[in-house]
Amino acid sequence: MSTIPMQYPQWQKQLLQAVMETKPAGLAEKIRTAERAIFERLGESDRTLDNEEVISLLSAISTLQSMWRVLPESGGQRKPPGIKSQ
Repeated sequence: MSTIPMQYPQWQKQLLQAVMETKPAGLAEKIRTAERAIFERLGESDRTLDNEEVISLLSAISTLQSMWRVLPESGGQRKPPGIKSQ
């Protein structure tokens, strides 16, 4: 398997793992992990984010939101960690 080059591996690795997940049972946790990595990067105070990375981060957030909407167990809603569908 070839390696995919990443410009922002600090959070893109987790995003790629979520996008590439094929088992619904593990998808929600991978989405949450990617969200945490993205929001941690956005919250860093070192101000090293350039405009290109900010745009990439916002696009990644949009991708994850779309994934929540199609996740069968979510009912189209993002579930906070630990909340089960009824």
